Amino acid sequence: MLRSLFLVALLVGGGLTPGAANLFAADEVIKGDDGTQLSKVALDADSKRHGAYTAWFPGGKKVAEKSQYAHGKLHGKRLCFDQKGRPTADETWLDGSLIFPRSIAFIDATRKQIAIDTAPAMAALGPLTDIVGAAKPKDLELALIRIRTYRYLCFVPYEDITFNREYINLAQHAASVLVKIGSLTHTPSKPAGVEDAFFALAAKGCGESNLCQGSDLAGSVDRYMNDSDPSNIDRIGHRRWLLNPGMQQTGLGIEGAFSALYAFDQKRAAIPDYEFVSYPPRGYCPHDLFDASYAWHASFNPAHYDVAATATMAIYPLNAQLKRTGKALETDYAKVNLDGFGIPNAVISRPKTVSLSKNASYEVVISGLVPKGERTAEMSYIVSFY
Repeated sequence: MLRSLFLVALLVGGGLTPGAANLFAADEVIKGDDGTQLSKVALDADSKRHGAYTAWFPGGKKVAEKSQYAHGKLHGKRLCFDQKGRPTADETWLDGSLIFPRSIAFIDATRKQIAIDTAPAMAALGPLTDIVGAAKPKDLELALIRIRTYRYLCFVPYEDITFNREYINLAQHAASVLVKIGSLTHTPSKPAGVEDAFFALAAKGCGESNLCQGSDLAGSVDRYMNDSDPSNIDRIGHRRWLLNPGMQQTGLGIEGAFSALYAFDQKRAAIPDYEFVSYPPRGYCPHDLFDASYAWHASFNPAHYDVAATATMAIYPLNAQLKRTGKALETDYAKVNLDGFGIPNAVISRPKTVSLSKNASYEVVISGLVPKGERTAEMSYIVSFY
């Protein structure tokens, strides 16, 4: 279980725990071959790191990391930088456990950068005049920004997510045939007057895409991430496909009230290792990208875990010191789904009432995991809205 001891001062200043005045043994100083310092930190009486830690890039002039340790464990702020001095990590640790993987400022800055970086990706796609009925480039761009942003928040690869022209064509054919049918289906029957070649692409598109009715393209991404209506909450498959770590490319199409997002891509050659993918994500979560009516879920890496059919997710409200204030929230839905919607092993829960106000924080505890290797059968993490 995650320890709930946490000082407000740690959140704002990164100070050490009580006992920081223990006698220091010495400084740990690591130098490069040229004699310049690569890192420096004080050691406590047991020769464990204790206090401010600084690391430099080779040459000893540019700071690579500034962190806080308490008796050998990271405890407080950990900041990392690239060689140009730009922040690459802004974390908060408690007694060796990573509590907030990103600061609010870091998340907000990255969201702005995602919007900036997506325009060149659209330019590289080029004109879509060869795809009949293709969506407007600006609409596709806004949807891609949304996809990248959700994936970033949930700690899955996002920067290189881009469009594939074949996938756009499939999604557009899917949307076009859905208009003719007048309803959503992943297994359409061929409408009268539709050519065989056209329908073959439409059927493939419908079968391999997330489908939506009644929204623009950017809004459809939000609806896939919601996925908490009675017909989808038992698996939240659209959300899980959108957060699939193996995805690298996608495509969207829209006609009338119907749209499609290609979801079956597995082109990512190297998937970074991970323990789980959750939404809302661990750490800070902006309230504009989540809603109190949404289901919560976590999907576990099948390379590291199996999940028992009896697994549970408990969500505990926390106070400003990140200490539990009572029992777990009551839920109106709970389910385990082991099907392969992107990642299998999904534990799903929806609280009856939950606050998304600034600094509303919760500890999520998932029990019933079947670990492979030296892992535990229970996992916990903190979600804090802003």
